[in-house]
Amino acid sequence: MTRRILFSNFTLAGRSGTEVFLWDLAGGLQARGWECGLYTPRPGRLAEAFRQRNIPVWHNLEAITMQPEVLHCQHTMESLALRERFPGTPALFMVHDGRSWHDTTPGLTGWSALVAIDDFCRERIMRETGLREHQIEVIHNSVDMARFLPRDPLPEVPLKAVIFTSNAVNDDHVQAARVLFRKLNITLDELGPGAGRPVEDPENWLPRYDLVLGKGRCALEAMAVGPAVILIGSEGMGEMVTPENFAAFKKRNFGLSLLRPGMNPAFLEEQVLNYSAGGARQVQEMVRATCSLEIMVETFMQLYNDLPARGLPFARSPDGLPVGMVASWCGPLLHEHAGLWVQQLQAEGGPPSHEREIKAVRDQLGGQRHRAEHYRAEARKYKTRALELQAKLALHKQAKKSLWAWPWSRKTP
Repeated sequence: MTRRILFSNFTLAGRSGTEVFLWDLAGGLQARGWECGLYTPRPGRLAEAFRQRNIPVWHNLEAITMQPEVLHCQHTMESLALRERFPGTPALFMVHDGRSWHDTTPGLTGWSALVAIDDFCRERIMRETGLREHQIEVIHNSVDMARFLPRDPLPEVPLKAVIFTSNAVNDDHVQAARVLFRKLNITLDELGPGAGRPVEDPENWLPRYDLVLGKGRCALEAMAVGPAVILIGSEGMGEMVTPENFAAFKKRNFGLSLLRPGMNPAFLEEQVLNYSAGGARQVQEMVRATCSLEIMVETFMQLYNDLPARGLPFARSPDGLPVGMVASWCGPLLHEHAGLWVQQLQAEGGPPSHEREIKAVRDQLGGQRHRAEHYRAEARKYKTRALELQAKLALHKQAKKSLWAWPWSRKTP
């Protein structure tokens, strides 16, 4: 029997973690006979790709023609608005980020289940709602193993490495990696929007490298292919993933909560020297055995089928968020935002380009460098003038002293 499910997401314009998550999950459900639809007030290239898969995407709540049997809601405002649009439909809310404001748990009223992507996100839900650990589902991230195929065996010593994150090209972790890998004679590439090289097909890039520096989904995809992985990001740095720490790191989604604040070149070098081709091979086998897309899709299907019987298990729990009031203004606000976003896309001929953003930032940096050079030149001029005045003052003091001493130096008759 065909089941109908409707998702919400903050945006469908790029390759963020939640966007790739939906791409994989919706594709897996569709292959098993489910009818899927998506709602986002910020459509883009990925929304068009979903439509080409015959998965409809709506940016206007009132235009949604599907009558879903289950709601899979992601991101706070979009979730409240979608649930308000389909009252009484069994709904779950899922948290993918342990810190971002747009992943704040939208109260307890009206949800049949609360789901976290890892233990770090579950701890956030517990803090925000007062629920206990056993009341929150955890469904870990996955990798499409048919897409991310194993690479050839690794060399005994790493020859090529890549830093694969979405952060800026001159973040501290990038600078530290550049210096270290130059010292170790390991070729280092940089991939991602921040490096000016956004990657739409990481499955074709990752097999080229022996060592990958990244976190979250980037790290998980790399491990499935086979390179050794060191956890790193703009927030800090973590350890190399090994067979010994794999299970613990998986519970934290190989992400932010495993990073130590700051950049320590000595610690990074220690992790690079821990490289082991055999260890990386064992990690690859663990990922491919426990993190496959098929496992995640089957787990969600079971949860979706259970939602109607669950009812509203949190109805008697205290709700610190005025959900009804918030939901009442979420819909009109997102409707207005979606209209403005679509107008912008039509005017620009596509979603906002990362290349334009990068160029704007580089131009801004260029202007700042120009101003800095100007101020440095002015500072040099003032410093030179100050030295000249100090020299004149010293000469003046010396002349005054000599003039005062002159009468006493002559012999009195």
